[in-house]
Amino acid sequence: MANKVYTEPIAVKLTVTAKDTAGGNKATSVTVDDSLNATLVMKEYRRSDQNGKLTFQNVYEVSFWVNPSYEITTSHFIEWRSKKLVIQNVTKDDKMLKYHLVCVAN
Repeated sequence: MANKVYTEPIAVKLTVTAKDTAGGNKATSVTVDDSLNATLVMKEYRRSDQNGKLTFQNVYEVSFWVNPSYEITTSHFIEWRSKKLVIQNVTKDDKMLKYHLVCVAN
């Protein structure tokens, strides 16, 4: 099987909450790594029924090299072409060199 080419630039981000001046919580995103290249493959459309309204979401499979300075979890999200991809599943290959993520586009 041929190797995948990692050509799509992506950014890995994390949502954090901080206190604002009024004492409430404000959610902001912090960039963990914005210099990654990945392969994205659209797998399927996920169908959901929200309040009687049928909506479809794109499901992507994202693959990229592991950076040992941080660990990707489902609390992170991917930013790609101005889309926010929410991570649903995180796996590594057998040699622990590549991440394989299942993401849903919001």
